[in-house]
Amino acid sequence: MPLPTFRPPSVEILVRTYHGDEQQLRHNLIPTLGIFVNRREFPFAVVLDEEAGADHALGDRLSAEGLCDRLVYEPLPSDWRRLFQGVAFPPPRNRWGYDRQQWSTFYMDTHSERDVLGVVDSDATFYSYLTRKNIFSGDGRVLLSAYRLSRDSRSHLVRRLARSEDGCAYRNDRVALGEDAPYDGMLPNRMPIWFWRSTYSACRAHIALQWGTDFDAAFETFSRAPYSAFNILANYAIRHEPDRYAVHLMDSPDQEVVSVGQNGCISALDLAAGGLRTFRVSRDEQLPAAIKQAYHHLVADTGHLNRLARVSGGATIGQAQANRHYATVWEEIDGLPPEQRHTMRRAFLEFIHHGLQEIKLVEEHVATMRERTESEIRGWLRNHPALSVAALRLVALVSAVVSFPRRAARYVVARRP
Repeated sequence: MPLPTFRPPSVEILVRTYHGDEQQLRHNLIPTLGIFVNRREFPFAVVLDEEAGADHALGDRLSAEGLCDRLVYEPLPSDWRRLFQGVAFPPPRNRWGYDRQQWSTFYMDTHSERDVLGVVDSDATFYSYLTRKNIFSGDGRVLLSAYRLSRDSRSHLVRRLARSEDGCAYRNDRVALGEDAPYDGMLPNRMPIWFWRSTYSACRAHIALQWGTDFDAAFETFSRAPYSAFNILANYAIRHEPDRYAVHLMDSPDQEVVSVGQNGCISALDLAAGGLRTFRVSRDEQLPAAIKQAYHHLVADTGHLNRLARVSGGATIGQAQANRHYATVWEEIDGLPPEQRHTMRRAFLEFIHHGLQEIKLVEEHVATMRERTESEIRGWLRNHPALSVAALRLVALVSAVVSFPRRAARYVVARRP
């Protein structure tokens, strides 16, 4: 009798979005996903609002252009005015639609039949090739990247959050779960965020049990103060399903966490670095002049595999880790049908000529970090004006250094051959 054939877990990438995000989708998520994701293995589904005609029009355009593999239209709950109050966050997130998006995140399992779901935000950006080793650990568990909120963390930002009045960024995560929620899975900024499909319903059932009611009634209450659906799901998974998830702590000194995508894009040069290495593009090929000029720097870059952690003070990727990642990438790409392999490579070359300059870059976090740091320094050194001035100048210098990749990226993509 033949032995049963092992079937690897099926995977799907989903985005919960609406027609107002079309330009962001077209500039960042869709083109970079088309370059760095094998959609035959990891199909891409778009979840839209069923009641919105503009969402159906967007879905028609995406389908006609072959930009997604599946469309889902989610009905608006009949009690949406009660469910989606839009009071948990300050502007611009104080909208009922933001609550709806987070509520939808808890129900992603109802939109797919795949084993593992990777959810991305509308502005997510891929900058290296996705392999199963970026999703699963060696023993088959789903990988979760997180910071553990601690006053002793290597990350200044994590320490500051841990010492804040709430002790975290989203105080109602623990309210929702009815237990401690020490992990922040949003702070690493990794996209997609992967969960087993069954974890979604299990988490909803856990919350309903803790509250003694149905999940939506609990959501109506805990969504009145800051909360994160991803963090709630991650904390549930880590505590209650430890045999199914492998946690990579971003501020652990022995962790090197390769990332292939993030929320937003910090530097367009990350896309160039990831694409040049993914598709083994030589300097002699037809490239923009500025890319040619920076070629040796780009193919040696490792920061694009862990960009945010380098900014916020966590794990960093060394050349050996990057080499292992790209060895896996090349092995997988070489196994693709030649037509698909060449199509993806051509898509990257076309993109760095005509699409790189359209990428929307994230600026706000640098300005926000600088503003908060300056405010803390003024408070600490209010009686020492000379020290305060020196410290503020140092903060300005660090902010300029952190912002340099974004300015350099604009310079690179603005120069056309």
